[in-house]
Amino acid sequence: VYKLPTGEIIAVYNDLTERKKAEENIQYQAMLVENVSDAIISTDQNFNIISWNKAAEMIYQWKAEEIIGKNVSDTIWLEDPRDNINELLLEFTQKRFWKGEEIQQRKDGTKINILSSVSAFKDNKEKIKFVAINHDITNRKKAEQKLKYTLKFEKLISHFLANLINSPYELLDD
Repeated sequence: VYKLPTGEIIAVYNDLTERKKAEENIQYQAMLVENVSDAIISTDQNFNIISWNKAAEMIYQWKAEEIIGKNVSDTIWLEDPRDNINELLLEFTQKRFWKGEEIQQRKDGTKINILSSVSAFKDNKEKIKFVAINHDITNRKKAEQKLKYTLKFEKLISHFLANLINSPYELLDD
């Protein structure tokens, strides 16, 4: 509000409704990123880590302040189960998106199975950035291995019993 020497009053009014809604939306999205159970990691075009959420801290055992600025290949990336990283990079370069399983490592060196979804995008300054959403599937992979072993063992026992039933006297001939 301004009072002019002539006694007139000038009032300036700014409607902040849209700005307030935008701020609330940004806060809501930030809260989502921090509270999901999947690691959300963003990097620059050289794969240096820019952001690291709480789930990433739990999965990889690195605190955000320890890892931000470091290169992904120096910290968590370990190997691609397909054993052909060039194939993976070619696919990613062509599609700007990749989804698959990787074997990565925690801070303590423990290998973990990760289902990863990585996308490339340009920020508002036209610089390329990458974002990965990583889900720890280590327990699922262990359960799959255990099931495979159990099925193989059951098949072996079943085969043995079938042979025993079909030819019981062969075992006594020795």
